Amino acid sequence: MSNAMVKLTSVKVNDPNHVGQAREWYYVANINNIGIKSTEEKSVIIVNDELSFYLEAYEKDKVIDKGTLSKKYKYIDLQNKSIKLDVIVTENRGQYAGNKATVSFSFEIR
Repeated sequence: MSNAMVKLTSVKVNDPNHVGQAREWYYVANINNIGIKSTEEKSVIIVNDELSFYLEAYEKDKVIDKGTLSKKYKYIDLQNKSIKLDVIVTENRGQYAGNKATVSFSFEIR
């Protein structure tokens, strides 16, 4: 069994369409079922030579606007690289219903 070092270097919200308020954005990042926070680095057990990413981004209001992304990569393809994964969140009601925001998760893999 081997491990990878994974760092979540940043989480950035691009919301030009008024999906959420600045201080109401939240996120979840899990790699092979290990939770990681922004700027945090963790050792992750490599399962079947893969890293599985599960990401959530949501704007917390009365009816939560939420986007998710699940993606698997071969560890060898990511080793010693940086990647950016985007989660799309769609406004679900009100005058901005249907508008989209992008939440970008950037990772460094060693």
